[in-house]
Amino acid sequence: MKRRTFIRSTLLGVAGVPLLAAEGLAEPNRFEVTRTRLVNNKLSRTLRIVQVTDMHLTYSGNDESIPGLVNDLKPDLVLFTGDYVDHGTGTPPDMQRFRSFIHEFDSTTPMFAIFGNWDRGYEGRLFKRTLVRSVRNRRESVVIDGNTVSITGMDYYHPDMQLLQTAVNGANLSCVLYHSPDMVVFAEPTGYYDLMLAGHTHGGQVRLPFLRLLQDGHGSFPWPGAIITGTYTGTRYQSGLYRLQNMDLYVSRGLGETDGIPFRFLCRPELAVIEIGPEGA
Repeated sequence: MKRRTFIRSTLLGVAGVPLLAAEGLAEPNRFEVTRTRLVNNKLSRTLRIVQVTDMHLTYSGNDESIPGLVNDLKPDLVLFTGDYVDHGTGTPPDMQRFRSFIHEFDSTTPMFAIFGNWDRGYEGRLFKRTLVRSVRNRRESVVIDGNTVSITGMDYYHPDMQLLQTAVNGANLSCVLYHSPDMVVFAEPTGYYDLMLAGHTHGGQVRLPFLRLLQDGHGSFPWPGAIITGTYTGTRYQSGLYRLQNMDLYVSRGLGETDGIPFRFLCRPELAVIEIGPEGA
């Protein structure tokens, strides 16, 4: 079953339960800022990374407040991980609205982006005339207070696996970006990356209490777990931080909802802040 079909069925199912329906319809507008601390002793100081993902343009009620909030967080790096448009969007007015949104971010902060499955056909237009640099099947680096950060981005439909499996040299921090967590099965074994960022799952968008206790034990009371994530890896990498053998993976729940369905349950939208630096810093 596709995620959108499941969510529509869930919405119909809770329509007769007013409190559940009201909560599910209100939750998309109650995003939260999550903070994750990681240790990397190759860095001389702590770097603050903000991940922006899965906005789905006109269907998110959070768009207008996000740039100001991100600017207030004073990040060293902003990374966009895809799905900026959605079904029925992508018209010239939508593009202009999106670029106006992007122009609200602090232009002095380095910003890099990849694209998601919903962005197909719009890759060349979304960040046109903005300061966001596309790393679609590209590797770039930026130096922040003497720390070299390498950023490798993968195209969603045609990832450059040769690039992914090319060693990263001379970086204090090496990041890989792919819209879905599925790429972790190829990126992690290389040992070339410290951190992978992904989105796509929306955390399931609709979660059931206590289910995650049975799945992986992650999270806290009431341990809500996803049923469908729209990934090949299923619920294995549904949301949050995963400490793997060779790298860390962070999967954001994202800011928007898919296919015009403004409904979430036990799965608030998320703006992820990751602070990574030397131990004790």
